[in-house]
Amino acid sequence: MSVISLADYRSKRLADGSARGYENQILKMSKVDLLEEMVRFQEKRKITGYLTPKLIAEGIPLFKALRDQADSQELRILSQSYLRHLQYELLASRKGE
Repeated sequence: MSVISLADYRSKRLADGSARGYENQILKMSKVDLLEEMVRFQEKRKITGYLTPKLIAEGIPLFKALRDQADSQELRILSQSYLRHLQYELLASRKGE
């Protein structure tokens, strides 16, 4: 039997809920807006010092949109790489539940 923290459970639930609204915003953004959002995402990550469940939930749709709208191969590779990293972190956090 595994034990999970109630606080961790609540934060993950909140992250999932807020991510849906954020994902809708992402889908409406232009390429320039997506790049600016990527910079904001990276600044939040730097300030926090680690990937929180909320950052992971926000980052996945952001980097999917960047990958899908990339004009250059470099941006496509960068966004796909970061997306893979976020998906790995999401799986790792779920295994730890």
